[in-house]
Amino acid sequence: MKDGFIRNSRCNICTPINTKRSSANDMLMNKELQALKKLDEHPNVLSLTDCFLNLNGSLLFVFDIMDCSMYDYIKNRKRRLSELQVQHFLYQLTCGLLHLHKNGLFHRDIKPENILIKSNLGVAVNPLKTRILKLGDLGSVCLDHTLPHSAYISTRWYRAPECLLTNGYYGPKIDIWALGCCFYEMLTLNPLFPGDHELDQLYKIHEILGTPSKSLLMKFKYKHSDFEFPFKPPLPFHKLLPSVSQYGPAFWGLINPEWHLCNKGRRQSPVNLEPQRLLFDPNLRPLHIDKHRISGTILNTGHSVIFTADNDTTATNVYGPQIPVNLTGGPLSYRYRFNEIHIHYGLHDQFGSEHSVEGYTFPAEIQIFGYNSQLYTNFSDALYKAQGIVGVAVLLQLGDLSNPELRMLTDQLEKIRFGGDEAAVRRISIRGLLPDTEHYMTYEGSTTSPACHETVTWIVLNKPIYITKQQLFGLRRLMQGQPDHPKAPLGNNFRPPQPLLHRPVRTNIDFRSKQNGKACPTMHKEVLYKANSWKQH
Repeated sequence: MKDGFIRNSRCNICTPINTKRSSANDMLMNKELQALKKLDEHPNVLSLTDCFLNLNGSLLFVFDIMDCSMYDYIKNRKRRLSELQVQHFLYQLTCGLLHLHKNGLFHRDIKPENILIKSNLGVAVNPLKTRILKLGDLGSVCLDHTLPHSAYISTRWYRAPECLLTNGYYGPKIDIWALGCCFYEMLTLNPLFPGDHELDQLYKIHEILGTPSKSLLMKFKYKHSDFEFPFKPPLPFHKLLPSVSQYGPAFWGLINPEWHLCNKGRRQSPVNLEPQRLLFDPNLRPLHIDKHRISGTILNTGHSVIFTADNDTTATNVYGPQIPVNLTGGPLSYRYRFNEIHIHYGLHDQFGSEHSVEGYTFPAEIQIFGYNSQLYTNFSDALYKAQGIVGVAVLLQLGDLSNPELRMLTDQLEKIRFGGDEAAVRRISIRGLLPDTEHYMTYEGSTTSPACHETVTWIVLNKPIYITKQQLFGLRRLMQGQPDHPKAPLGNNFRPPQPLLHRPVRTNIDFRSKQNGKACPTMHKEVLYKANSWKQH
């Protein structure tokens, strides 16, 4: 029974609590009331307006009235919510949950029924902000962090493995698990782990996440010591959510406030290059990269493949002291010191590059980064500063014969199969990675990984180099995790194109001129890029 009424110009709802109390002192012992009193008001947590005992001794809570629950909102929908709407919902829920955890509480029963929605008509001009979400029903909230907790807690479909496998040895992380389940449900309109009973629940979790690592299993205080998981690999993301964008970068700005530029920046990278929008700049000079060789380390970070130069000029090796490689010329006003190479690639030949040309993407892209060594002392310092970084993008096309310097990198892939693995690379020529062309496009942009710093001068070369199927196969065998828990393949580590907005893309390609009576080599007349032109097998 619920009674709605108006109070202090606010719509309220009166909700009876099942437990009867004989006095006001008994009422104050209610766990949910204690939790609500401990919390300051927060826009994403349902606030208590008042409470009292009725004549029957039942405790009644008065809350702001809400329109419906998330369960009601999605249960009869025929079309999925937009990903942007889900992002906004997830952000609100994360803020509410953070407020609970910062105050020493964890919810223990997060599910669509306990996520409440209210229309926010005051901001109807922004369709993403027309609904406010609040976490409600703190009846299962945990105030005391002493272990073990109650073993039977949380609704089964949203119950974390530590609740299922142990006798109460869990903590606030179970709320994160439940929030993830709700996130999936908002995206697909279907529950992620709809188990019929506890063992079926574990089976459904195991079917999707695969076999947990031994180090993780060691942390559980099992109910049954003889419980074992048969080996099973995790379900790939694209199979779990085939109709949902695989572009995790769309959520970067919501995950961490320090990454706000990823969502709100006006000079983000990569971009789609459109020949008709290129602006010829006669003052652009040829790009120069020192030709001497350099040594360093190639690393599987678990997110990407990165070659980092040994820029310690005092270090020596069998070849003598290491001499830094500098990048000059082109659109650059300063001298930049080479620091690292990033490799982006797809799990399929149709995509993988970050930059695209007229909407066409390539199987892979290497990005050569340097920092302004005339103004800043190192790469980390330059990353935050104006004119701090240069990024040279080289797109990779499938071919029968690979670039020889690229082979020096891919020959080490077997040594970096898993996250955290690294291998030495000796005497590689950065200049040798460039295609045989002086033509390029340039624009002001950002790094393509968090925190998306808008300090990068991008130079995209107007010709690809070649990578073989065998080299792509080696890249696609790389895994994110460790050998005992490899997680998922490392591929598809690219950010999608970002809006160019009003930024100019300059080029040293003069569409109007002719050289030796022949049309100059441009993407406009003599197309050097032929994206996705390979035969399918």
